[in-house]
Amino acid sequence: MTGTPAAPPGRSATYLDFDGTLADTDLVRVCAYYCLHAGGRRRSLGKVTRLAASIPLFLALDARSRQDFASRLFGFYEGMSEDRLERLADRMHREVIAPRVRPAVREFLDLCRRQGPLVLISGATDFTVRRFAEEEGIDYVVANRLEYRDGVATGRLLPPEIFGTNKARMVREHAREHDIDLESSAAYADSVNDAAMLDAVGRGGVVNPGRKLRAMAREAGWRVVEW
Repeated sequence: MTGTPAAPPGRSATYLDFDGTLADTDLVRVCAYYCLHAGGRRRSLGKVTRLAASIPLFLALDARSRQDFASRLFGFYEGMSEDRLERLADRMHREVIAPRVRPAVREFLDLCRRQGPLVLISGATDFTVRRFAEEEGIDYVVANRLEYRDGVATGRLLPPEIFGTNKARMVREHAREHDIDLESSAAYADSVNDAAMLDAVGRGGVVNPGRKLRAMAREAGWRVVEW
């Protein structure tokens, strides 16, 4: 968890999901980029081919459990060096993320910033979202971290995994650590998997919701953002 010094007691914050909320990206697309540049043509092609063949399984797992989906997906990072992933993250940001940042995001972030610090809370890897956070002046980043052994990814995540109810737990921990008043704070996400995070704050918001999430927003009184 990185960012600026703790906010004054009682200050509000805005907690923001990343993929699908601030950028038109997803974990599979990003993983595919890293696999494509894993190093060595045969190795890269093998990873991308296996990843593509796994997409139906990913869809089934994601419908059942975000954690099961993530466990299988992040396994594709196994064998990649930390140094290479960090170097690729800059290039991936320029080629994949930056072109897919939603046009209204910067104005939206400026409005949120008037209410207090911005907190990116994402199921993506920390090195993937770090460049976006730096460019957009995000105050704190809470994201998944890969496990490394001797500088090489094992394909596993370090706990806690930032998905589902764990996102809500991390929001509460962050608020407690930085003296944030959650009742006056906001959170925005695009998935029903983030419902617990939206419930953890006083002002929830959903971005481009599907039918199920829209119905949940209507029942919970969450703001609906379309862009």
